[in-house]
Amino acid sequence: MRPRPAFPARLSGITTIREVLELVWLRRVDESKLSDRTVRPEDAVSSGDEANRSVLDRLRNYLLEHGWETGSRLPAERAMAEAVGVGRPALREALKTLAALGIVESHRGAGSLLRSREALESLGRINQRPVPARYGTLDVLEVRRMMEPKAAWFATTRAGERELREVEEARLAFEETGPELAPERVARLDLELHAAILRASKNPLLVWMGDVLEPVLLRSRRDWARAGFDHAKTCEEHRAIVQAILRRDPGAAESAMGEHLMEMSAALVKEARR
Repeated sequence: MRPRPAFPARLSGITTIREVLELVWLRRVDESKLSDRTVRPEDAVSSGDEANRSVLDRLRNYLLEHGWETGSRLPAERAMAEAVGVGRPALREALKTLAALGIVESHRGAGSLLRSREALESLGRINQRPVPARYGTLDVLEVRRMMEPKAAWFATTRAGERELREVEEARLAFEETGPELAPERVARLDLELHAAILRASKNPLLVWMGDVLEPVLLRSRRDWARAGFDHAKTCEEHRAIVQAILRRDPGAAESAMGEHLMEMSAALVKEARR
């Protein structure tokens, strides 16, 4: 049997007959099960995700209600945490999300600055929009194929030392878990790695899209984790992506990410055939 060709660095789409057949099958599965694909809130977002989004919403409302404009320096973390009614670790996570979206700018020891009040206002409008009532696994994979290989490419040329460190730490966190971890936790750790790569791309719209799509992306990852994924192989794929980013090799990073997404789709196809 001829070896499967490597994923071309310049492409992030379908490149082999095997991939075409797999995705045609996956589309048929999606269509045949369309009536079962209604997304319930409890499927799309876990209780932990709800808590994180609640803190983000409360922080957003606090900042808007107090009238801070673009360029304003925000209060100290302790004061904001008390005003919002959350602990400082939860507040830091919310600020980290806003920083990744380009809404605030945080510097250790110097506090935070509101970079865009307009973006802060639009965040609330986006968060209030519901997840689409119906979508298929292939829909999610198509979106990820459009976003993530290029995000990995950009990360190699734009990421600073802090972003590179976050990507590597997220990879290690996934790798150290072991294959026996619950699907919910596997999905969350995988999402955190890919979100770190989006942040490393330094493209605020890519980061924003990842944040908006998080419930959908998390649900598809839970499906993948329940499909009996190969933990060792996934770690190997993650390692190839991250090592390419760390050595600043755009083509290899894009190729490795595309191959990883193809393997995820293959695992879902295999599960759908059972």
